[in-house]
Amino acid sequence: MIKDYIKFKNLILFVRDNWREAFWTSSVAVAVISLALIAARLGPISGQANGWNRCVKTTSGFLKTLPELGSIDSDGLEAMSVALCNGSNTSKDES
Repeated sequence: MIKDYIKFKNLILFVRDNWREAFWTSSVAVAVISLALIAARLGPISGQANGWNRCVKTTSGFLKTLPELGSIDSDGLEAMSVALCNGSNTSKDES
């Protein structure tokens, strides 16, 4: 009975003395896992943004070469490029 009490007391003392270390170890582990998951989720979003930016740049370059659009400034051409890359329909509405 006394041996059990001494074992229990030693366990309580061990936990009491080492809880800070266990807390920080767990906190660091949770932080590392969280950052890894965030990075994994941002990868596809970054790829999609790069593709969209390429579309806008290429479309703007193409629109600048069209003589019909020569009177439009670069901001207007960029706005048209954004609309086209977002899926805008370039044909006129016939209704």
